[in-house]
Amino acid sequence: MSWENILKQQERTFIITDVDWDMSLESDETDEAVLLWMVNSVTAKELEIEDGDDKEDIEDELGSWISISTGWLHSGFTWYEITADGEKRNWLNPAGDYDVV
Repeated sequence: MSWENILKQQERTFIITDVDWDMSLESDETDEAVLLWMVNSVTAKELEIEDGDDKEDIEDELGSWISISTGWLHSGFTWYEITADGEKRNWLNPAGDYDVV
């Protein structure tokens, strides 16, 4: 899904940009996982994330969603948010303000 389509949704959306898959996966499973998860997105509504949820709550929900969606374990992931107003919010690098997309 492109960021233009996400903006059209006007819904709070989380973008997963990279997943570190559990090293116990077989090589072919890891290759398949990488192909599926190069970039993926999910809305706050789908995850039942509330406006007041903090970074840890969001990461817990995103991590569970990744594992449930793929059936594979992961050791970490990177992500950011596109707000309903179309602003990019990088929770992992909070030094800057929102970036307008």
